[in-house]
Amino acid sequence: MINFIIKLLQAVAMFFITVVVSTLIGAISGWVVGLFFGQPILAIIATIGVNGFSMWQIGAFLGFVASFFRPLFNYNKNIVENRNTEKQHISTKARR
Repeated sequence: MINFIIKLLQAVAMFFITVVVSTLIGAISGWVVGLFFGQPILAIIATIGVNGFSMWQIGAFLGFVASFFRPLFNYNKNIVENRNTEKQHISTKARR
């Protein structure tokens, strides 16, 4: 039972850290993009009706939202291995 609680706390801490780091990276990225393309992007966003924000705030918001859509585990390795296995299986059938 104690191992379950420890694993749960580790997962919650990792999720929290991921969200905070993604928000900080988004804010820094928004600030850098704002140095070069700030006025055109803010003008486009103002036509939608969103006013009074700076680029770093928009970047922080986008980083925060994006952190919830990022997978915690990488399944691509398993997908590639399964595809290779299927190809080998199909090529074996073709030889028969």
